Amino acid sequence: SRAKPLENLSQRISKRALTEQQEKTDTDADGKTVSHYETVPVYEADGKTQKLGYSLRYDELQCLLLEARKQKQVALEARIAALEAKLTKASATGSAN
Repeated sequence: SRAKPLENLSQRISKRALTEQQEKTDTDADGKTVSHYETVPVYEADGKTQKLGYSLRYDELQCLLLEARKQKQVALEARIAALEAKLTKASATGSAN
């Protein structure tokens, strides 16, 4: 059987710890200010939990978008069918009078 496009998606999502470059300044032995950049972790508001970044490959993103479009279409078709049924019922009761 063919696998569904969204099957096991949670296993394929890339998760990585977020970091940023911060400029640091120090004073060298000659008393000159020296700037350099350090890579430091980015933390949540609690200051303890490191933020994580999630990513998907382009083809996986397309699968998600297509699935969302299919679900929206199914929902719209169901609404149309319900409205048509209501209209048919209203027409039938209106012509009976």
